[in-house]
Amino acid sequence: METLNGGVQVAQVLKKEGVTYLFTLSGGHIVPIYLAAGELGIRVIDVRHEQAAAHAADAWARITRHLGVAAVTAGPGVTDALTGVANAYFADSPMLLLAGSPPVQEWDRGALQEMNQLDLFEPITKWAKVVTDPKRIGEYTATAVREALSEKPGPVYLEIPIDILMERVDPKDATYFEPYRVFSQTSPDAENIEAAAAILKESERSVIIGGSNVYWDHAEVALQDFVTKLNSPVYLNGMGRGCVPSNHSNFFNLSRHKALEEADLVVVVGTPLDFRLGYGKFNKAAKVIMIDKDASHMGKNRPVHEGIVGNIKLSLETLVENLPQASERPAWFETITQEESRRRNKIDALAKSNKKPTNHYRLCQAVADFIDDDTIVVGDGGDIVACGARVIPVNKPGNWMDPGPFGCLGVGPPFAIAAKLAHPDKRVLILHGDGSFGLNGMEFDTAIRHDIPIVSIIGNDAGWGQIRNPQVAAFGDEASLATDLALTHYEKVVEALGGYGEFVTEPHEIIPALERAFQSGKPACVNVAIDPTTLRGKVDVWYLK
Repeated sequence: METLNGGVQVAQVLKKEGVTYLFTLSGGHIVPIYLAAGELGIRVIDVRHEQAAAHAADAWARITRHLGVAAVTAGPGVTDALTGVANAYFADSPMLLLAGSPPVQEWDRGALQEMNQLDLFEPITKWAKVVTDPKRIGEYTATAVREALSEKPGPVYLEIPIDILMERVDPKDATYFEPYRVFSQTSPDAENIEAAAAILKESERSVIIGGSNVYWDHAEVALQDFVTKLNSPVYLNGMGRGCVPSNHSNFFNLSRHKALEEADLVVVVGTPLDFRLGYGKFNKAAKVIMIDKDASHMGKNRPVHEGIVGNIKLSLETLVENLPQASERPAWFETITQEESRRRNKIDALAKSNKKPTNHYRLCQAVADFIDDDTIVVGDGGDIVACGARVIPVNKPGNWMDPGPFGCLGVGPPFAIAAKLAHPDKRVLILHGDGSFGLNGMEFDTAIRHDIPIVSIIGNDAGWGQIRNPQVAAFGDEASLATDLALTHYEKVVEALGGYGEFVTEPHEIIPALERAFQSGKPACVNVAIDPTTLRGKVDVWYLK
């Protein structure tokens, strides 16, 4: 009689869910999972650090808006993955971390890599469980998938001890539920829609802020219709970038502070009023409407005059039906346009400079000039990514990925690997800081072994610039302790691993170097020496406030 081990039960559920990639680092506690996955046609991508496996699963979830899956071994494998799961948690990213652990029969005896792993993950996941019945492994895996994808998405954790995973069971005794999840969306309340529409009709200076949950709810077209009908300026953050293309006449990027201070109404769609929006401490006289699937965002840090809780796509579509077409742009649009132009002109002065060393904005402008509308850009760094977000256009949803609100450096290579696997026809470019490259730079080995041609461009200012600049500004030029790095030839690291690399010092050589990197057909690194003093004196010393 044919029997199943736990790895087969796990893999069968993943296969039914349409999972095509499993990110892992080999370990004895999880061998049955990735062996069974491979046998069922799920491609196993083995990385060099478990943090990267978790980051890649997170990125797969973001780029596909579906489940990403990683498997890690017990003890250090689990703790290594912890940071990646935490980053996914704060980004509402639906990923499943499968973890091994020592045999149940050896618990509390001092087994190899034995520790209380569950307690580590309960605060940073939607759902976390340990399976102790081999017949229920499939059931628990299906439940984990449902929890990760239902309502507000997020990471989940499922731990299976090795003896439970290895035990073989009769297929008829294995517990499965079919179907194990439903596909439905929560509709907004009609009264909330009517009340919000009434406020919108009275507003003369409304501003729209769109965030990540617009993307998760596939609401990009609905948001564009809402922006057009209301005829208001729109600003985007997180995975919301690209949900309104940068060439849309109502899209603004640099004038948000002035817009929020002068608006009489702020419509916050799919994002919390967290540090990115100054905790809502803008114009106290402005009314606030919030539209989100996540009810916990309503009223956090600032009262809302009307809140619409429900699927964002349905909410915006219903709201648009209740609004008249705006006849013309309000007069204050010109004020915002002038502020946008003023800030753009200041950036352009740097972005067009050919002075050596290259400055941050000149590098980012070269990237902006090089990419097309289908290029996926992964931001992994501090100052260089902040500058890139101001300069690099994003015209399609999912074409910009950064760590998210947790601010976790090191996501670049694993995010890019997942993005390239999801979209092999698209170019994938990492905008790297030299500090962040060091965190997961060895994942270029992963990309090379698996023939995944991603490209990194490093803004190399020989330091942790986003920390060094305010540190020096606050304490003096000699106070760069623990923030200085060397002008290291990271491109040679990638070359040594089997990839392509170039070191660039001339601003006009950036685009040709990028062209050669992509033409190489290999994982590649373009390492650009940039001026470490470009942003000195232009920083907000946030940690002294």
